[in-house]
Amino acid sequence: MADFHVQHSREDSQGREVYEFEEEDYWLFPYEIFAFLRLREWIGLKNPQEFDHPLMQQPLGRLPCEPGVPLARPDTPLLDQVVAKFNQQYPNSIPWPKD
Repeated sequence: MADFHVQHSREDSQGREVYEFEEEDYWLFPYEIFAFLRLREWIGLKNPQEFDHPLMQQPLGRLPCEPGVPLARPDTPLLDQVVAKFNQQYPNSIPWPKD
């Protein structure tokens, strides 16, 4: 994921290419990786403590809170209903917390 982020972090001054992270503000802040890591936490999976990729070794490459600090899962009633319906049709497909 970090390689993808770096490869797609550039501005196309000619207007011929479209990159996922064209704004300079996003080049060093891997928000999509943080979202993935947070989702892993919410379903009870452990995240790596260290990353080999240089993008994740710079100051903006760390999750915004300390490891081990429990975060409250946001209230998502509609999403919970969608997941419940999906799990009825496809049992054990999505491990969704029931807290």
